[in-house]
Amino acid sequence: MFFHNKFDAIVYTAAIAFVPMIAAISGNAGLQTSAIVVSGLATGHLVALRISQVFSREVRIAALVALSCGCIGGIACAVLLTLKGTENTIRSIRLTFAFGIAMFSAIMVATTLGLFLPFLFRRIGIDPAISSGPLVTTANDSISVAIYMTLTLLLAT
Repeated sequence: MFFHNKFDAIVYTAAIAFVPMIAAISGNAGLQTSAIVVSGLATGHLVALRISQVFSREVRIAALVALSCGCIGGIACAVLLTLKGTENTIRSIRLTFAFGIAMFSAIMVATTLGLFLPFLFRRIGIDPAISSGPLVTTANDSISVAIYMTLTLLLAT
């Protein structure tokens, strides 16, 4: 509700239409990373590696995925706004950029959460296989929507 009063109705309606896409794709990225880390911890493959080595490898992959999804998502956003017949082209372009940047940012944050939470849970003695998934999903949904709406507020209004 914080964001609702900050936008005009057209931008808010257009922005809200893309929230499920950002939450879903970034959530999938976070859960995938979490599953890889939990599996590596369970099999012992990640025990010998330092967290910085794992982070470096996962972030490179996540950056490529995030860049691809951000570009494709931005293009999809632009196409949908064009098909809708949005009158204000500048506002549509800004919303498209906000969406693409938010998609990239949300995937990177989700990957970071999916990477660090299993290590944190293991360190404090909680089974990461049970705890990581729900927390990554919940945190990521909130964070990704906040990133997207903040960028939309800054860029599209």
